[in-house]
Amino acid sequence: MQCVRWAERERRMLRAALAQAPDYFYVKDRHSKFVAVNANTAVINHFASPEAMNGYDDFALAPANRASRLYEEEQEVMGLGKPMVDVLEQIGKRTFVTTKVPLLEADGTVMGLVGVTRDVTDREALAALARQNSDQLNHALESMSDGFAIFDDDGVLELCNEQYRRVFPMTAHLRKPGATIRELLEESLRTGEILNATSESIETWPKLLRGVAEATSTVELNMCDGRWFAIKVRRSGERAIVIMSDITDLKTTEAVLREQAEALRSIANIDSLTGLSNRRSFENALAEASLNGTGLLAPVSVLMIDVDHFKAFNDTYGHQAGDECLRLVAQFLNETAKRKGDLIARLGGEEFVALLPATSEEDALTLAESFRSNLFQHAIPHAGSQLGVVTVSVGVASDRRQLASSKDAKDLLQKADAALYGAKRGGRNRVNSWTEESVAPFERIAT
Repeated sequence: MQCVRWAERERRMLRAALAQAPDYFYVKDRHSKFVAVNANTAVINHFASPEAMNGYDDFALAPANRASRLYEEEQEVMGLGKPMVDVLEQIGKRTFVTTKVPLLEADGTVMGLVGVTRDVTDREALAALARQNSDQLNHALESMSDGFAIFDDDGVLELCNEQYRRVFPMTAHLRKPGATIRELLEESLRTGEILNATSESIETWPKLLRGVAEATSTVELNMCDGRWFAIKVRRSGERAIVIMSDITDLKTTEAVLREQAEALRSIANIDSLTGLSNRRSFENALAEASLNGTGLLAPVSVLMIDVDHFKAFNDTYGHQAGDECLRLVAQFLNETAKRKGDLIARLGGEEFVALLPATSEEDALTLAESFRSNLFQHAIPHAGSQLGVVTVSVGVASDRRQLASSKDAKDLLQKADAALYGAKRGGRNRVNSWTEESVAPFERIAT
């Protein structure tokens, strides 16, 4: 009796579970007729109770073509003994998924089937919306001109568009979901794909993705094929969104502008006649060098040069010949003071100056005499000079200290100018070194 009561209780529980289940449950016999259904199945088929459906089949409940299809499917399930799992079916505006499993006797004989159908309309609508959004996202990613990629916090690539792959000519085939940023960087470094990548990049750039790097979140890449890209990293939760923009044109424009600016600076700082530095360039260089006393190596020497009787040369041969004469003087001066760091300038007219760092007075005198002698031996005709050739007078001044201030630089130039006047007063075509007895600049002006 107790076993009977337990069996009856189990049957009641099974009936209750079947009746109250939220899906549509049903049991059919070998001929596809209903022998048991739950309440939901009875309601959707417009029966007053589950028991009222017993004995009916789909031919009495559905259109003929659908009923025939269901009957054939169920007979195949029972005939082969294989379940039919999660089959989608659209009925009107609703979507259902059905699973049917054969029911077996103890000896394995098929006696019917049990089926469960679930309304998945909302789920399918969400899935369709997700697919639509995914398609729109993919279309947007492929349509954008920039490269786009998403990395997780472990530096693993989750998503990227084709433009992102095209950025990398040598590692494009590796840039697929699952690849790590470290692997990609190491391969780029090995192949020389990114010219400005270093071993430090392998440590620094992954930190940018995690937002823990001290450096800026924008990195510029110089690619081996001549292109430039700017990488911008934005954090979104536990992921890093990477956008790569082609800035090759911008870099090209910057290079052109730099060249133009350099050309303009050269024009502003170069004497157009001789090709030497001009007065402005010389004064700027001297001021910068003497600003903190570290721009020039001690000792420092200055040569002040003046072409003798140049007015008479112009009066005799004309200004065009005078310009050619100045160019020759500049050429000889440039060939004499040609060490790195030497600065030669035309101050104006027939006056030149040479700034010689790390040059003692003795060396400066030797250099000045070499220049004077070479020019004299070249023998440029000058009928207005007593010697009959173009000559120069040179004043030399030296300081054994660094030029610690602009006053030191100005004093040194004044000494060289005074020494130059001494050379002219001594008969020209000579080199004269500044001494305490040299004529001061104001005396030269007065004279």
